[in-house]
Amino acid sequence: MLAGKHTVNKHIIYLTNPPSAFLLPERPRPVTDIRIVMFGAKGSGKTSAINAILGRENRPNLIRTAQCQARKGVVFGRQLTLVDTPGWWMNFFCDESSIFDQREQVLSLSLCPPGPHVFLLVIRVDRAFTETYRRATQEHLELISEHIWSRVILLFSFGDRLGGTPIEQYIESEGEALCWIVERCGNRYHVLNSRTKGEGFQVRELIAKIEETMTSCNTDWHYELERKELEQKKKNSCSDLFERHSRGRCHGSASGNKDVNTQWPLELCV
Repeated sequence: MLAGKHTVNKHIIYLTNPPSAFLLPERPRPVTDIRIVMFGAKGSGKTSAINAILGRENRPNLIRTAQCQARKGVVFGRQLTLVDTPGWWMNFFCDESSIFDQREQVLSLSLCPPGPHVFLLVIRVDRAFTETYRRATQEHLELISEHIWSRVILLFSFGDRLGGTPIEQYIESEGEALCWIVERCGNRYHVLNSRTKGEGFQVRELIAKIEETMTSCNTDWHYELERKELEQKKKNSCSDLFERHSRGRCHGSASGNKDVNTQWPLELCV
């Protein structure tokens, strides 16, 4: 079983959350700049998670995130930049998502130059994690790079809905699809209760895990797409857009509306 496969050592992120494992030093230290990009399906709670991390009030919002947006704040002496991104439908594979949403996801890296230190993959604990959801998640993350997983931390949102269920038990109960994601993330994950605002212990733990991920990477501390590679991804997205338009293909959305990627002005591809 998943929970029995892991042992604690100083070289990996703990699977469980022992009370003293992620205590940050109380002594004053220089402000550390940490850049984070949030990924996840639509309605996964990315914006609520950002509010919880920054200690800001969560207000009911019926408008989903349509474009990437960077938000900043100082938390525990760290200067945080968090980039919110449009989500994907949890049962839509990458080629079924709008070209605009795909392009926004790729361009999210440019909102926290020179690049993000980590990616937080947000998954709700009150949604069944199916094989379709797993494949959709994999495809959308790998729009950035197939090597992205070494910098991904899985963030379980709406943690209060677990009740008294341990997170390890929840992961195991969801089956192979979620276990695959956990393993691809190097067993790096965290549970966040978005109803708890302010610089609480849950945020302190998360920042410690982010910093450990930053220092454990063998390459540079941040992930950066070369400008040439970024331009190529933009070009590929726009070529796909024109191809779909010329063929008159319109993917159906959950509401039956036409896909928005045939309606965006051409300036988006400049």
